Amino acid sequence: LRVAGNDDLSARISRRHFEVRRTPTGFAVIDLSKAGLTRNGRPVPRGEVVPLADGDVLGVAGVVSLEVRVTGPETMVAVVPG
Repeated sequence: LRVAGNDDLSARISRRHFEVRRTPTGFAVIDLSKAGLTRNGRPVPRGEVVPLADGDVLGVAGVVSLEVRVTGPETMVAVVPG
């Protein structure tokens, strides 16, 4: 994930900043970063599996927000709101 034209902001985002996993009940996110990840404005504890729902907003290092869209039991996408 990169911020076009802004290397300083891009540097805050890790190569493996977070991971999305499919679980038996849906999807979950795991923060793997040092810079932090938020879900709906609340910090995601580093290394913990946190469930995701349609409409959740992930904040990546305070740099970019991604809106979670669950389109089916096995399909999830993240889009930049706006």
